Amino acid sequence: LIEWGILTSCFFVITLRKNNCLICVFALLGTTFFLLAAATASGNVAVKKTAGYFGFLTACGAWYTGVAELVNEEWGRHVLPGLKPRLSPERFEITASQITKRRTIYDKKSNTLFLQFRSLQIKSQKDVHAIKEGVEKAILESSAAPDNKVHVVVDYEDVLIDEAIAQEYWDMVADLERTYYLSARRFHVSSFGTRPNNDNSNMRRTVSATLLNASSSQYVHPKGAKVTKVGSGEMPC
Repeated sequence: LIEWGILTSCFFVITLRKNNCLICVFALLGTTFFLLAAATASGNVAVKKTAGYFGFLTACGAWYTGVAELVNEEWGRHVLPGLKPRLSPERFEITASQITKRRTIYDKKSNTLFLQFRSLQIKSQKDVHAIKEGVEKAILESSAAPDNKVHVVVDYEDVLIDEAIAQEYWDMVADLERTYYLSARRFHVSSFGTRPNNDNSNMRRTVSATLLNASSSQYVHPKGAKVTKVGSGEMPC
């Protein structure tokens, strides 16, 4: 029990960078293990009962955290409190050059462009224009096809699109689709790794094992993107 308490304490330290729900759950769980260890060693019934109370609170906290995850995921916003990250990621300025050089990788063999938009915060018209310019430049510089059309694989994990420019963003996406896309598919971030350009070979292997339909685009709404629904125009880039 002491070993489990120590392990839980290590997890607790990590949760300090996460959210309040996880902090509470692991703090209660660690306390439960140590109290149980003390009760087992001493045979004290009062300590054992106290450990039971803490275990019950741990279960309640875990139950709430699970429900909150499901509810907030379904509504696309923080309906139930406690899950907002304690440390917000730093927002980097979005430029066309950054998109072209750091967020796109082209695989010539499969004629596929990988767009790593993970954690982008798209909040202005300037961001929208920069993304379009960067993607267009990447396609025109890389595509081996005579008509400059490519298959596209996109990572939309944790993308934030401001509601004020959501419609303009999706209109831009639709324009790129008509002009340059043969097909498009969105993959979960685990298919790509954790950082842009860290492991290009893994990204290429992913698409080589993926059948992309060249005659029709397959769009999947980005699960991680926080956006306003805009009807039929809503589709990932």
